[in-house]
Amino acid sequence: MPKTIFNVDSYSIGALLSSDEPLYEVPKFQRRYSWSNSGDNAQWETLWEDLITAKTSTQPEYFLGTIVVIGNGKPFTIIDGQQRLATLIAMFAAIRDHLHELGEKEIGKEIQKKLILRTDYRGNQMPILTLGVADREEFRQYIQLPLDDPARIPLYSKLPKTGPGRPRTNFIRGLLEYYYGKIKDYVQNLPDTRAKYDQLIDLQEFLEKKITMIRIEVDSDIMAATIFETLNDRGLDLSVSDLVKNHLLSICRNEKEATDVFSVWEAIVKMFSDEAISPFLRHQWMSRSGVITERQLYGALKKDITDRRASPIAVTRQLAEDAETYARLLMPVLGDTCAWELMSLSEMRLRQGLPFLMAAKAVAKSEREFERAVRLVESLTVRYTIVGNRNPNQLERVYAKWAVMLRDKGFGDFDTIRDEARKMCPDDKDFSENFASLQDLKAPQARYILRKLAQYRGTKEVEIAMTKVDLEHILPQNPSRDWLEELGCSSEQAEAWSQLLGNLTLMSGPWNRKASNKTFVEKRDTYYVKSKITLTSELRSYRKWGLTQIQKRQKKLAEEAPSAWLI
Repeated sequence: MPKTIFNVDSYSIGALLSSDEPLYEVPKFQRRYSWSNSGDNAQWETLWEDLITAKTSTQPEYFLGTIVVIGNGKPFTIIDGQQRLATLIAMFAAIRDHLHELGEKEIGKEIQKKLILRTDYRGNQMPILTLGVADREEFRQYIQLPLDDPARIPLYSKLPKTGPGRPRTNFIRGLLEYYYGKIKDYVQNLPDTRAKYDQLIDLQEFLEKKITMIRIEVDSDIMAATIFETLNDRGLDLSVSDLVKNHLLSICRNEKEATDVFSVWEAIVKMFSDEAISPFLRHQWMSRSGVITERQLYGALKKDITDRRASPIAVTRQLAEDAETYARLLMPVLGDTCAWELMSLSEMRLRQGLPFLMAAKAVAKSEREFERAVRLVESLTVRYTIVGNRNPNQLERVYAKWAVMLRDKGFGDFDTIRDEARKMCPDDKDFSENFASLQDLKAPQARYILRKLAQYRGTKEVEIAMTKVDLEHILPQNPSRDWLEELGCSSEQAEAWSQLLGNLTLMSGPWNRKASNKTFVEKRDTYYVKSKITLTSELRSYRKWGLTQIQKRQKKLAEEAPSAWLI
């Protein structure tokens, strides 16, 4: 009989946490508890409102998604689900504390030992859920310990300004305070203690018996990585970056090495948002080893580390070094080689060329060599993707191949790369013809193209800095009656014409807002004529503005485009 590599079962929360089930432990250095009630990520409030709505409706249960664990239950290593389990345990703790205050200490103790903190026959306390090293002590002191335990930190206690008594974040402390306050409001208007007790018990039984989750038990972290591709629940799904970090920590030989790896990894995390770390890892691999899918990435990284017998700290330090390069490509600073072009590519979120640029940055012997690589990516982006309207993801395989070529032979083989790029794109004649009909561009694309053409015509970068200029529709997107009478067309026709590239120019932000829906002559004589951007000041030569002028201007821009984006 074939071995089963994962088991899937549905549990109520009470069954999932009961003494008949194993304990749960978050990997020591996994990401911290991060649910909160701020901004667009108001998970605490969303969950509370969903649960109260479900409780008052006729639905038999409330499904809270999946929990993924590794191991055979000694205890389970919880890979995905810590956010939800920690939040539910905080709800049970808040109910426990309210029952304690109502004088129902024994009932509170039952909740405590059944769903929060088990105690064995020798009096040893065993948390049902142990969080990662950064959160576990706060979770124990604020939430898992009962009110009458002398080590419990009381709610709303005054925090020391500094020192070990102050939590690193307010997420754990705020978690219990939030649900304690919600449950207090939930029973506050009831007439007496008995009614409050009954309401609390009803809520407790609903949470324990009617909330269900699916527990997926897997036998390896690689299987966990595969399963994550299909999960979409309310937790922050474990990413490839989490899996890589956990693997590196798992092969550390001692506590000091694990601490060093964790410290370097935290430095990497600070360079990016949570969403950007996994794309960085994928691009880092592609920059050194060729194209790979996200599904394949973790297995390939793990195998590479094993095959090379690389030390975890050496691997992490190499990742940190590459992360610095990657972050500087995404967020260049003034003075960096090709900062303007890199900023533009980043603004347009066209990042397929990053593996190639990482390799170029690593092997370039001069700024001139790196500049050649950036210009190639820039021109290929415009010719292949923006004007050619081809899928940019198709470039990934090519950029990965070129990255490996650069690392292998340096810029000595750059002409071969450039010849391949030329064959992928329309020739200058077709490129110019396609350019002449460009319309409905995304704002970052249109702004970039106009800035590039303005620069080609001699306008200094300082005059067209991203922070200084806005996209100006010469014929407004929503033209006034005066505009429509001058054009002699319908509003629908005018709206379509306004999206042609020839109708767009660049203007400083304040001027752009003031010009708004003014007539062409007013804009020309008041604003365009004063502009230091040649592309805009040249509009003074037009006596009127309509479809004929828009098409004429765009054709002129199209004639310049092949020279502006040379390959």
